[in-house]
Amino acid sequence: MLKRLAVVLVAGAFLVATSARGDEVRAAIDALNAKMVADFAAGDAKALAQAYTEDALMLPPDATRIVGQSAIEALWKSWIDAGIKNLTLKSTDVDSSGDLAYEVGEFTLEASFGRNPSTNGSNTTADRTSGNYLVIWKRGADGVWRLKVHTWN
Repeated sequence: MLKRLAVVLVAGAFLVATSARGDEVRAAIDALNAKMVADFAAGDAKALAQAYTEDALMLPPDATRIVGQSAIEALWKSWIDAGIKNLTLKSTDVDSSGDLAYEVGEFTLEASFGRNPSTNGSNTTADRTSGNYLVIWKRGADGVWRLKVHTWN
């Protein structure tokens, strides 16, 4: 009986530690997402690219893969320059094992397209877009989580 109790206590302690670790990873990813949203609002493509590993991979839908921080910076800059704004990120699922984690989430953004005919062509029309994303995060030797693989639809 004492042996069973010891096994149950050890298993329970492991589950609590695993849950606390998961909460810690989730909090770190939520904070990094908030920083990315702020960096995007500020138009800082360089800061956005630094959220990725040096050899990160972006897999845009129906497009060529983007590899590395400099190419990722150029992509973010092209979106900023195109007038895309009001990015939001919302994690719906985060799980981790060691120095890797995955995140599933939802995003929204706003893009301006052409002239708005209802205002005599003086304003652009805004289109709100939403979708889902999947990210694989990797914790570096410095303890910071960075995006390793990023795809969305």
